[in-house]
Amino acid sequence: EFLCEEATIEAPAKVAASFRYSTQTKNLDVALRPAANEVWRLVISTTAAGRRIVADINNAPVARFKGWWPRTWPQPNAGTLSGRLAIDETPALALQGQLALVNFGFADDSGMHAAEKINTVWTLDANQEGARWRWQSRLDWKNGDVYWQPLFVSGYGHTLTLGGTFDTTRLAIEQGRLALAGIADVDFTASIDRASAKLSSASVKGSNVDLAGLYRQLLQPALQGTALADLRCDGHADFAFTVKDGALVSLDTTFRRASVEDKGRRFAFFGLDGALPWHREELRTASLHVAGGEILRIPFGAFELPLETRGIRLRMRNIEVPVLDGKLAVNDFAGSGEGGNWRWRFAGAIKPLSVEQLTTALGVPAMHGTLAATIPTIRYADSVLNVDGDLNFKLFGGTIAVSRQIGRAHV
Repeated sequence: EFLCEEATIEAPAKVAASFRYSTQTKNLDVALRPAANEVWRLVISTTAAGRRIVADINNAPVARFKGWWPRTWPQPNAGTLSGRLAIDETPALALQGQLALVNFGFADDSGMHAAEKINTVWTLDANQEGARWRWQSRLDWKNGDVYWQPLFVSGYGHTLTLGGTFDTTRLAIEQGRLALAGIADVDFTASIDRASAKLSSASVKGSNVDLAGLYRQLLQPALQGTALADLRCDGHADFAFTVKDGALVSLDTTFRRASVEDKGRRFAFFGLDGALPWHREELRTASLHVAGGEILRIPFGAFELPLETRGIRLRMRNIEVPVLDGKLAVNDFAGSGEGGNWRWRFAGAIKPLSVEQLTTALGVPAMHGTLAATIPTIRYADSVLNVDGDLNFKLFGGTIAVSRQIGRAHV
């Protein structure tokens, strides 16, 4: 047996080391101590069941791994790494691993990608079954912040658990769950083709999504500087979608008492309920109910919102929205974005409403009378807006007609 409890390796800096090797059992125990409280250790042992290889790292500065870090990735700038990798060479290989990052951080020169004070633990268990591996993994994001433009995410108790198989042709996630603390649990499956490194299929389902938490933790930081930067959100939603050959095939969303309110009172929608299904190729019919809201401080009441969708085609028939003491009617709206060119058409009407209530809501000097209008079919295609008739307004007991002669305009 060879034994050395105190040795020094120059590579090129001096590193304290120790080792033990048995010529009979072929067992090996090597430890390196590059700095105080930092230990790298490799243990190889042989038993009747087979050979076991264990590699341990304790409190290694992440900066030591910069040489292995892809140059195109944001570079690590803080933190330590500890972990263990164990390989059991029994009749079938078995692998167990664990890595822990403490106060980890990274950044790039653009400032568009950064992280700080990340504490996370990742575990992996894998067993060989013939020509494939069966594996399970878990990631616990205990705390820390990540900015990946435009998203800003704080990790406090989020977890990701995965389980599946791996072989020469594909990586399969048979059971996956992303638990976002204060937002929702998202379950999913996926299959990735190894040769092309493309997503072959995926199925994702999220239940009881807390819309307030979703906006506050994920969406609001990404929406800073936009009209959606200061909202009050409430309610819950469920969603499910499927992907095939890297493309979205279907998306189904259900809302329960969902509300979105701009704190500046530019718009608000309250009490959204119902199902909104969508499919890339098949016709889907949605039935939504809106309890009320306001736009530019003009309130509107409850209404039904029937929708028909197929791919990027949308149709809405006969919608009436109560506005003040009148109604806004939209008849047969149809839109399509096929070929990358958006086009749409609709007709409608404003059913008599009080001008006095309207001017009061807008905060302008009060006026009296009623307002009504007939809106002919309006069409938009190829950046051209067409009006198929006259717009007729009834105001203060008289009629104003806007001729279709001004109806064709480039937008």
